[in-house]
Amino acid sequence: MDGEKKIEAWQQELITVRSGMEEMGPVVIGTISSSRKKYRTKDGEERVCGDTAVLKFAGTGKNLTVRIPKDKEKLVRKMIDNGRKWRDLNKRYILLSSRLAVYGALKKTTCDADTQVRESSGDSCGGKRRGDGRRIGKNGGAT
Repeated sequence: MDGEKKIEAWQQELITVRSGMEEMGPVVIGTISSSRKKYRTKDGEERVCGDTAVLKFAGTGKNLTVRIPKDKEKLVRKMIDNGRKWRDLNKRYILLSSRLAVYGALKKTTCDADTQVRESSGDSCGGKRRGDGRRIGKNGGAT
């Protein structure tokens, strides 16, 4: 597979990954656990509370937890499953966009690197150019 075919295949996969991320429903990044509490009544009888589901958010840097009502537990578990799928798709998206950026940067013009990554979002390179073909950046320098 030559370079152009690789780039086209990666662009198609990038579009597929992006559409998969957009089609996904609500996403929660975290874990859910259930716990049972034992307690003793005044007369000495030991009882057990029913299962209580607790959601622990990931990546917040703090210990954030939320108690989940029994009737909403199935929905929250589905959102957590969507979160796992979303993280996998996000990793793939980052890898593909990085590959496209590098392969685009290896081309003759600097515009190609921008175009490879941003092509599917509708952005174009355009802009003013110097006499030697390089673009003029926002601060007046060549890019």
